[in-house]
Amino acid sequence: MKFSLNLLAVCALLSASIAFADDWPLFRGPNRDGVTTETKVPAEWSATHNIKWQVALPTKGNSSPIVSGGKVFIAAAEDAKGNKRSLYCFDRTDGKKLWVKTVDHLKNEPAHGANLYCGSTPAADGKCVVVWHGSAGVHCYDYDGKLLWSRDLGEFKHIWGYASSPVFAGDSVILNCGPGTRSFVVALDKKTGNTIWQTPEPGGAD
Repeated sequence: MKFSLNLLAVCALLSASIAFADDWPLFRGPNRDGVTTETKVPAEWSATHNIKWQVALPTKGNSSPIVSGGKVFIAAAEDAKGNKRSLYCFDRTDGKKLWVKTVDHLKNEPAHGANLYCGSTPAADGKCVVVWHGSAGVHCYDYDGKLLWSRDLGEFKHIWGYASSPVFAGDSVILNCGPGTRSFVVALDKKTGNTIWQTPEPGGAD
């Protein structure tokens, strides 16, 4: 599920009755199919109904919140031009901001009004969390916010921007990089960020 987050971001749509629900560590959940085994979940919510907590984010974006190890992670741009892109970490219980890690990207990068910067959802495996910031690189942190590694995968330019989300596969991080003329699928070593393999997806258009 993707949210349009505009200034006020609902980062935990959890009622008190499911405060200890299973983790949701990837885009579309642990099995990447959008299915949960939870049964006592709210069927509806609003700005005040069935909301446990909410926090403000600096800009709107399409990154989905993920939940892992008692923490909520979400990506957000710090400015409308995408010059500063961040990974936020909140306490799952009360929404307290635990840390923010920001990277700079001062070059001009296209984006679309319906998909601004930080459209990618982070991925977590219980020990580390990986976020792709498009042309600003892919970054891996531990749960205390310590940078474990970063990779510059080059420039990605497309009218629709970027939105692909990383996933874990064993000891690898798989990422579909694109769209655009530079489109490829890459497997990165989870511990080091080194490329294990990379396969081009030719024929992409700007």
